[in-house]
Amino acid sequence: MARLGLKHVRLCVAPTVIMNAATGEVREERAKYLEAAIQRFQRAGLLVLWTFTTKIARWSLNPAWQNSFVRFWGSLAKRLSQFDPELTMLEIINEPVFDRREEEWNTLNGRLAAAIRENAPQHTIVTSVRIGAG
Repeated sequence: MARLGLKHVRLCVAPTVIMNAATGEVREERAKYLEAAIQRFQRAGLLVLWTFTTKIARWSLNPAWQNSFVRFWGSLAKRLSQFDPELTMLEIINEPVFDRREEEWNTLNGRLAAAIRENAPQHTIVTSVRIGAG
């Protein structure tokens, strides 16, 4: 990828791949594979933008799931903080879907950003604010 002239890669993961939804814990056995991928990309000089797919939308309105996701992002951010902040960016959720519930997204977004910032204080956080259609 680097030989092709690319400068970064989006590592887009479904939360169910790496998150235990019931506890909000990082699935250790799977996290190691993703961390190894980040190391390979960065050894090649590529910036890694870590993100989650929007497939979380169907669960995202559940308050218990939101609490688990905040705990999860905090734990994951702590793990990802080991990587060079100049080569690692953390995107909270790629294109969140909260149709007509934008304020709920904005509240969750703030909680997620705080959990990430607490555990990866040097890393860039990428996110979006949702604005209502009216």
